[in-house]
Amino acid sequence: MKKLLRTAVTYPLWGIISLIFLPIAFVLALLPASTRYDNRFFFALTSLWNRLLFWSAGIRVTVSGREHLPDGPAVFVMNHAAALDIFVM
Repeated sequence: MKKLLRTAVTYPLWGIISLIFLPIAFVLALLPASTRYDNRFFFALTSLWNRLLFWSAGIRVTVSGREHLPDGPAVFVMNHAAALDIFVM
């Protein structure tokens, strides 16, 4: 019963959150790549959007091994275990 209630609350919240963030993200995504990749607002917006989605679903994301990351640019490769992996990365 608890899972059903969480699902009944989560999906409408995801819809509301997405209706707020999607139009803004879509407009920003139409910007030229050079402008979009230098725009910290775009990344802050998508990060906040994903955090709200996970929060509304009661999902906690933990990061381990952060100390092993290089200081400069890096390429991350991951094996998807679930559809939500995309939002985490």
